[in-house]
Amino acid sequence: MAGYSGTPLVKKLGIKAGFSIGLIDPPAEYLELLGELPSGVSFRRRLVAPTDFVHLFAACQRDLDKALPRAKK
Repeated sequence: MAGYSGTPLVKKLGIKAGFSIGLIDPPAEYLELLGELPSGVSFRRRLVAPTDFVHLFAACQRDLDKALPRAKK
């Protein structure tokens, strides 16, 4: 799916083939929003090393403050 610029979200986010992506509180339609993925991309809800990319979603500052230490590990 491309936004107003026409650039696919995967490209905007810099997701590359083989990336391991850590997810923290993604929306239910997250994979649908990303669209076509490069080959070998994997997703983890439990963040473990190595992780190439962490995508954190927070609805408010309190949620961000709670999730950020987990994402930084």
